[in-house]
Amino acid sequence: DVSGVGVDGQVEAVRAAAVEARAWLDPSVGRVVRAVWLERGGGRSGVLVLVAHHLVVDGVSWRVVLGDLAEGWAQVRSGGRVELGVVGTSLRGWAAALAEQGRRGERAGEVELWSRMVRGADVLVGSRAVDGAVDVFGRVESVGSRASVSVSRALLTEVPSVLGVGVQEVLLAAFGLAVARWRGRGGPVVVDVEGHGRNEDAVRGADLSRTVGWFTSVYPVRVPVESVSWDEVRAGGAVVGRVVREVKETLRS
Repeated sequence: DVSGVGVDGQVEAVRAAAVEARAWLDPSVGRVVRAVWLERGGGRSGVLVLVAHHLVVDGVSWRVVLGDLAEGWAQVRSGGRVELGVVGTSLRGWAAALAEQGRRGERAGEVELWSRMVRGADVLVGSRAVDGAVDVFGRVESVGSRASVSVSRALLTEVPSVLGVGVQEVLLAAFGLAVARWRGRGGPVVVDVEGHGRNEDAVRGADLSRTVGWFTSVYPVRVPVESVSWDEVRAGGAVVGRVVREVKETLRS
C-alpha cells in the first residue's frame, strides 16, 4: 500500500519493489517470476511490477507478455473474460523436439561443418591457458569505448552497403583483424555468436510467435585472418574486403 506517500515516494516504491523482486529470484529453487502490486488508493489504478529471470524470458517473450497483459486488462475493464491468443508450440515441446532430432540422428550430417569450423583454431586468448580457479566471472573487467558519429555511420550504413554485407559481418571481420594485430600474427579466430534462437524451420510445424521462454542459439564462427599489414587495414586496403567476404561466406555456410 503506497497510498499514503506522494508521487516521488510512489516512484521510489516502484524502484524498491523491483530491486527486492530481483533479489528474491533464485532459479535453483524454482523462483523465476515475481509480481508485486502497488496499491495507490484514491481511485487511481495500481502499479504492477513484474520481474522474470532471463532463464525463462527473452526480449521477444517480453513483447508477448506485455501485449497479453494489456489485452487481458482491457478485457477485464470492459467486464469480459480474459481470453488470450493460442500458443502454437510450448517451450517444453520445442526442447523435446530438438532433443528427439538428436536421438534420431537427423543432425548427424551437420557434424562435419561444425568440426571444420573449429578445427585448428588457436583458442589461447591471453599469454597462458585458462585457469578455472583464477579466471572466474568475479574478476571480469570491462573496457568501454564510444564511437564517433562518422565511425558509427560508416559501420552501420556505408561499409555494409559498399561490400553488400550486414553489420554483423563487418563487426566480426573487424574483431578478427584486431585480434590478429594484438597477437602479432595471423590465423583463424573462432568466435561464439549468439542468435535469437527462434528458428521455427528447425522443427517442422513449429509456431513460436506467442511462445514465452528463453530462446537462444550459440554457434562457433571461424574468422579466417591472414597475417596483415595494419597500415593496409587502416587505409581500407583490399585485405579488409577479403576478410569481410570470407566472413560472409562462413556465415552463409
